[in-house]
Amino acid sequence: MSKSIPLTCKHCISPISASNIDATKAIAVCNRCNCVFNIDKNSQLGSFQKARVELPSNVQASKLKDTLIIKIKWRRSVVEHLLFTTVSIAWTIGAIVLLYSTLNHGQLLASVLFACIVLLPALLFSYIAFSDWLNYTLVEVKNNKLNIAYKPLPWPGNTVLDKANIEQLYVQEEVHKNKNGTTARLYHLMLSTHNDELFTLLDCLQSAEQALYLEQEIEAFLGIEDRRVEGGYEG
Repeated sequence: MSKSIPLTCKHCISPISASNIDATKAIAVCNRCNCVFNIDKNSQLGSFQKARVELPSNVQASKLKDTLIIKIKWRRSVVEHLLFTTVSIAWTIGAIVLLYSTLNHGQLLASVLFACIVLLPALLFSYIAFSDWLNYTLVEVKNNKLNIAYKPLPWPGNTVLDKANIEQLYVQEEVHKNKNGTTARLYHLMLSTHNDELFTLLDCLQSAEQALYLEQEIEAFLGIEDRRVEGGYEG
């Protein structure tokens, strides 16, 4: 099924409301960043159809009558996790041993400074390492609300959004050139609201398939018409 393409800001990619479009002068004004730009009718009008994305690896999905649940595992490669976890644990054990030795010598001030500068960062890295092993991102759509949570270990960034505030979801691709000549790609699930707010819903997803699958399933379950956004990644 073909779907219309909305007009979006050429600067910040926010949707442009009809009241801010002057068709006679072929210009538009963005509510969010106040950018004024010419309308290219040939590029802004048309239709498109995305290919359906199948369930990617590291993703689990289940649908009930009124609930969509998607779980995304954090785990990267085993080698990366083992290396990061080993370094974190070794750092923490070494810091604890040195702190114990400092306390035995009665150096209280030095022990406090050591704990703040060395031990706390070591514990933080260990927490991150174990979170990478255990945690997953939980996406739940229920009662016209979109919930994002990180479990089982606590992690910042939990989000609850009402369907009434969601204008559109889309994917952005971030490309980095490494020093060795290889290219690294990250994918972010973006969300725009009816109040012209734009923010990252989920960042640094492992693959384009994961990001596109999330966009596809969330929009379908909430009954949001998928529309092309300028600068959005479509696969």
